[in-house]
Amino acid sequence: MQRLPSKRFGRWSSFSNLTTGPSRPEGALADFRVHQLGGYLQDDWSPVQRLVVTLGIRIDVPIFPDRPPSNPELLAALGVNTGVSPYAKLLWSPRVGVHFDLARDGSAVLRGGIGVFSGRPAYVFPAEGYRSTGLEQFFLDCAGDDTPSFTLDPGRQPTTCRSGQPIGAPRVAFFDPHYRFPQELKLALGFDRRLPGGVIGTLDLLYSRGINEPYFIDVNLAPTGAVLSGEAGRMLYGTITSPEPRPNRLNANFTSVVQQTNRAGSRSFVGSVQLSRPLSGGVGFQAAYTFSDVRDLMLNGGGLGFSLSGYGLAADQIGYTVLDRSLDRRHLRPSALEVRHKVRLTAMMDLPWGVQLAGIFEGASGTPFTYVVNGDINGDGFGPEVFGEQSDDPVYVPRLAAPNGDVTLIGPDGAPGRPDDYARLERFIQDEPCLRASRGALLRRNRCRNPWASTLDTRLTKTMRTGNGRAVDLTLDIFNLLHLIDRNWGVTRRTADFGIEEVPLLQLAGYDAAHDRGVYRLDLRDRRHADLDASRWRMQLGIRYVF
Repeated sequence: MQRLPSKRFGRWSSFSNLTTGPSRPEGALADFRVHQLGGYLQDDWSPVQRLVVTLGIRIDVPIFPDRPPSNPELLAALGVNTGVSPYAKLLWSPRVGVHFDLARDGSAVLRGGIGVFSGRPAYVFPAEGYRSTGLEQFFLDCAGDDTPSFTLDPGRQPTTCRSGQPIGAPRVAFFDPHYRFPQELKLALGFDRRLPGGVIGTLDLLYSRGINEPYFIDVNLAPTGAVLSGEAGRMLYGTITSPEPRPNRLNANFTSVVQQTNRAGSRSFVGSVQLSRPLSGGVGFQAAYTFSDVRDLMLNGGGLGFSLSGYGLAADQIGYTVLDRSLDRRHLRPSALEVRHKVRLTAMMDLPWGVQLAGIFEGASGTPFTYVVNGDINGDGFGPEVFGEQSDDPVYVPRLAAPNGDVTLIGPDGAPGRPDDYARLERFIQDEPCLRASRGALLRRNRCRNPWASTLDTRLTKTMRTGNGRAVDLTLDIFNLLHLIDRNWGVTRRTADFGIEEVPLLQLAGYDAAHDRGVYRLDLRDRRHADLDASRWRMQLGIRYVF
C-alpha cells in the first residue's frame, strides 16, 4: 500500500503575463474585437377570425476580425493550431407561434410555438482562446515562504518561486475549426381557461433541446487503457501509484490543451399549472406548481465571468463537471441548477382601516450534487493541486464499508483504518439515499440532492390619501416569517451550494495495489449545514410619497 502526502495548505498562485517575441503595436496578444450583426423579420397571419399565426426568423452573425496568435511549438507537437478563431457563420433562428381562441370569447385559449433560438453569445468563453495560447499567459504556483514578493509592475512579474521553481507548463485553450455559437430548439404549449368565481387556470409545457452546446475536451490527455478493477472499473488518465498522480500527457511541455467545440443533447422539460384570481372583493390569490427535468453534459460556469480555479474557464468546465464516464463521451445527467419541484402560493387581502396584507409562500426541492474524492484518483490532473478540495472524480460506493469489505481506509495518523472508521462510513452511506442506492458502483453525477427548503414573506401596506391625487404608502416587510415564528422553521440547509455539484466525501491518501483501488481518509462534512443568508429572517420598514 503506497501513501500519498497529506494535502498542503497555504498555497499561493498567480498569473504572470509575459510576452514572448516582439510585441504587437496594437497591444497584448490577447486583444480581440467582436462584431455582432443581427436582423429579425416577423409577420402575423389570421386565416380565420379566432386563429392567429405568428411567423418569424432571426439571423445573427458573430464576427471575430482578429485571430489569436498561432503557437508553433504546439502546432508541431500536437497539430493544434491556436490561430483559429470562430469565423462568421449565419445563425438561422426560424420560429412559428399560434394563438387559438377555442370558445370565441377569450374564455379558453390554446397557444404554442416551436422555434430555434440563439441569444447573445457568451464571449467569456471565446476570450479564452485568445488569452490562453501558451504564448502570453503563464502560471506560477508557490507555497508559503517560497512565495516571491508581490509587485504591481507588469514587466517585473515573478518567473520563479524563491526556491527557483520555474513557471509550469502552460495551459492552452483553442477553437475547433467548426465551432458554432449555442442554439436551442424550443417547443412550447399553453392553455388558459376562465373558471367560475373569476379564477383563471393556466397550463404551460416547455421542452428545450440544445443544438450547438459548448463542450470542452483536453486533447493533451489520453486514457492509459487501464482501469481500477477495485472501483467498478474506474477509467484512468494517468499514473496514480507515484507520490502524486501524474496525468498521461501526450506532450509534457503543455498541461491542459482544451478544445472548445460543440455537442448536442442537453435538454429540459418544464411543466407548470397555475390557478389565479385577481384582487376582487378584498381577496386575491395565486397558486402554482412547477415540475422541472433538466439534464446537461457539462456544468456551465461561464456565467460567472471569471475562472473559479485561476487556471482558465475552459479548464474549469472540465474540472468542475463530475466525470462518471469518459472525458469525450460524458453521460447526460441532471443539471446542478435543476429544481425538480416548486410550489408557490401568493395571497392578498384587504384588512380594516385601509390596511392590505400580502404573503408569498415558496417551497422548492433541493438542487443536485455529487459526492466526490478529495484527490485525483483517476490521474487526469483535476484535483486538489488545481481545484483546491474539488475534484471531478465521483466516489466509489462500497458494497460493505468494513475492514474486510471493498474499501480501504486509513486514519488521520496514517495508521490502518479502525473498525470505528469503517462504521462511520457505513452509517453515512446508510443515511444518504443516493449512496445507499449506488452500492458497488461509481456514484452517478448529480445523483444526490439538497433538502427541501421553504420560505414565507409577508407585507403590510397602509395607504394614506393626502388629496389632489397624492398619497403616502407605509410598508412593513418581513422576509422568512417562518424562521421568526420558530427557529427550526424556514431554515435552508444545503450540502452543496447552489450551482456547485461537488462535495468531498473521501480524501485520497494512497493506492492499495493488492485490491487495485484507492486508499482513503474519511472526509465526512456537515451534510446539512444551514445557509445563513437564506435562513435568517429580516424586517424592513418603508415609506413612499406618491404625487
